[in-house]
Amino acid sequence: MNSEQITAFLQAHWEWVTLIMGIVSVAGSILNWNWMCDPTGTRDAHRHSRGYRRVVFFLLGGLLIQRDRNGGAGMYRGNRGLHSGVVWHPH
Repeated sequence: MNSEQITAFLQAHWEWVTLIMGIVSVAGSILNWNWMCDPTGTRDAHRHSRGYRRVVFFLLGGLLIQRDRNGGAGMYRGNRGLHSGVVWHPH
């Protein structure tokens, strides 16, 4: 696959990609995967511990999963919030 095909695929299926990324992030934080949570060798290893990284990845994964459940648009889709798409027509 070249970069144009990859880009077209990601644009067509971005909801699934974000859902998978969220699931991997939550699973990695729960299972304490080394490649995701280990701060060894990073510039900020002294500031952000392994536990801190686990919490951050868990929250970000949850955010990605929730965003995907809402159709990727959050409050701007359907009848949520001010941008509900409802148009007022005078009679």
